[in-house]
Amino acid sequence: MAERWSRRRSGLEEPTGPALVFTPSEWDAFAAGVQSGEFNRPRA
Repeated sequence: MAERWSRRRSGLEEPTGPALVFTPSEWDAFAAGVQSGEFNRPRA
């Protein structure tokens, strides 16, 4: 089975600029980290 890739751009300012490319498992791990608060800034 062919693996699918997820491509993400940094924003609307450069819609044709470079893209970050992730495998499905990499994207799932990132999304799980976001949901668990792994990337939240510490509160002062």
